[in-house]
Amino acid sequence: MHAKSLSLLAAILLGSATFGAQAQTADDYISSAVVTDQSPASRDKGLRDSLSIVLTRVGGAKATGAKVALLLARADAFVQQFDYNNNDKGELLIIATFDQPAVDAALKSLGFAVWGINTSPVDDVALSISGITNPRAYARALNYLRALPGMKNVSVLVLAGDVVYLRLRSEGGAARLTGALSVGGVLKRLDKGDTRELAYALQR
Repeated sequence: MHAKSLSLLAAILLGSATFGAQAQTADDYISSAVVTDQSPASRDKGLRDSLSIVLTRVGGAKATGAKVALLLARADAFVQQFDYNNNDKGELLIIATFDQPAVDAALKSLGFAVWGINTSPVDDVALSISGITNPRAYARALNYLRALPGMKNVSVLVLAGDVVYLRLRSEGGAARLTGALSVGGVLKRLDKGDTRELAYALQR
């Protein structure tokens, strides 16, 4: 490995604690609904309405019907916390935070997609990215990969020159990952004629 690559890798390792991203945030699992008062009946209806918004947000427009109604019927089981506040119109709101892993698992168990990814086997995918010329480029590439829906793990194998070689664990494997990587204009697919490894270049 060239001296330039060694110095770049050292800088990356020193700064790696600051790098990282999540596909979704806790805010995606917070919702509110208008309620008439703070009575138990009104509260329960407000929690159901709030959970319905979160389920549609996470599971998409198809997350409706009798199956989802079963989840809404036990909305309180998914609540981490809730509070009341007033909106600009003076209406009383119940604001609820729902358990992200529990919501995701419940939708998957019913066969719904979660953030556009259908429940499917998790496969290992070999991938290389060229154009990694500095720590910022390295962070940008890894953060982009980690934020992809269905991504389970991103492992860096080696950095050689301006190319980083990785092993990804992703729902749906290479076929679904290829589609996801075509979005956003961050990476450009390279045709190297090797179907065993996906090769991309980092776009400026």
